Amino acid sequence: MKNIITIIFCMTIINLNGQQWVDDSCNKKASKIVNQGISHLANLEYAMAYAMANAALLIDDDCQCAKLIKAGATSAAADWGSRKEKLDAVNLDKLNSVEKVWYSMLKATLTADSETYQKTLSDGLIANPESALLNWLSRDAFKFEDNKEFADMFPQLAAGSYNMMAYQSSRGTNGEEPNLDKAYEMIVQAYQSNNIEKVKDLLTPEAMQAMEQAKAPKEIKFSEVKSTSILDDKSDDLRLIKSVKFETEHYNVANNEILNVVEEWGFEKEKKSSDPNWKLFSIKLVS
Repeated sequence: MKNIITIIFCMTIINLNGQQWVDDSCNKKASKIVNQGISHLANLEYAMAYAMANAALLIDDDCQCAKLIKAGATSAAADWGSRKEKLDAVNLDKLNSVEKVWYSMLKATLTADSETYQKTLSDGLIANPESALLNWLSRDAFKFEDNKEFADMFPQLAAGSYNMMAYQSSRGTNGEEPNLDKAYEMIVQAYQSNNIEKVKDLLTPEAMQAMEQAKAPKEIKFSEVKSTSILDDKSDDLRLIKSVKFETEHYNVANNEILNVVEEWGFEKEKKSSDPNWKLFSIKLVS
């Protein structure tokens, strides 16, 4: 536990500028709720997204973006879904440019018109290249690099992307060894973005608690993983265990000093568990 807390002090919390999913057509208070709702939508938390949209409408009953969230959180199935009903309630004249793109994309899902869906999205991105919402919609949530690109562009909105990357990193791909250096990066970045909860599936409860409680010096910033090597690969009656050495680079912004840090991380995986993830359980600071 002490080792985990020690290395966390070599990480830093990034003070991010306020990013939001969309400059919506709602009033200020409702807009904050709407943007939180889209975050839930991006993290596949549809019930919570729907509830946030309803909350926004209680504050601003003319909040059209909240109506779009409700449409996005419901099914497009013709026989039992309610997306069409939700879209019919949207006042197109009150939508801004990004909201109109999203509306048209949702409309295309009602008839499974993928060609119109993709063209609408492509044209929308050309007109609104900095839109977080459209950039998120353009990416495949099941592709690591797509999630990484979105997280790099919009780190404050990337909780869902970090969550997906955590799964992908810990599992590996096509039966290969798990990509533990990527898992390291995602854990560090999630911590720095105050989103450690979103990589909880990569942490044991003890590691999770330590990361939640520890505070990092603001002058130290994580830079990169320079090399990764497996020190030990063993098992006991209950677990598979990997000991991994990470050689990393950190940067002290207070004195412009580059810090070379060597750590040993321990990952475990329960043999009889259906959970495919390797979980961080220990960190030792070597130098």
